[in-house]
Amino acid sequence: ALIKSTDSPWLPNVAGAAYLTKKLALYAGYSRGLEELAPAPGNAANRDEAVPAQRTRQVDGGFRYQFRPNLQLVAGVFEIEKPYFGLDPRNVYRNLGDVRHRGFEVSFAGPVTREFTVVAGAAVLQPRITNSAAVGAAARLTAVGPIPRLVRVNLQYRPEGLAGWTFDTKVESISSRYLTASNSRKIDGAVTLDAGVRYTTTLAKVPVRFRLQGLNLTNTFSVTPNASGQIAPFEERRVELSVAADF
Repeated sequence: ALIKSTDSPWLPNVAGAAYLTKKLALYAGYSRGLEELAPAPGNAANRDEAVPAQRTRQVDGGFRYQFRPNLQLVAGVFEIEKPYFGLDPRNVYRNLGDVRHRGFEVSFAGPVTREFTVVAGAAVLQPRITNSAAVGAAARLTAVGPIPRLVRVNLQYRPEGLAGWTFDTKVESISSRYLTASNSRKIDGAVTLDAGVRYTTTLAKVPVRFRLQGLNLTNTFSVTPNASGQIAPFEERRVELSVAADF
């Protein structure tokens, strides 16, 4: 039978910023919104069942410090509340309660020198299920899916004496994560490393870019869990070579 639902909620949003100096700015915001969720996954008893759009709430605030026009530090705190969907003990994908993401994030990005550029960031959050009665437990549980701690550092180096050459690397660290909504199983954290080199030149007056990229060079094995109960393995070590031209 056709299932249809309608709603007309008020979704207020407000945000603002205060520039204390030419380099330092403060910001804060509050918003209510609607989040469209994917249908029930294929491993659920009610697979492909549509999930209505869910109401969300977000409060955040922080600061930005501008070291130079293109080099800045941004840090802030946030709290996000929304319904939590997952598989219940009967393998039905449904609303298991509410989840609250509370944490902070920081980023540092821009050219440190003419040759060296850094884009680094970290996010730490507590994805707590605040109403877990539907999961069959009264204690607070950690939601499956969000990464409690994520650190990512991207570095790029363009040697002044090697025109057209660019070297880059990325290091990513993720914390341990729960695999099940009941928090009965957990997987350890993981660190991955990517690195590559690009060469840009001109052939017959056509700009050409050669790129050699190595991904997951340490061949780290881990999995990415989500609230549906499905897990996706990390891709193994691989090397990619590409050539691009602009005609």
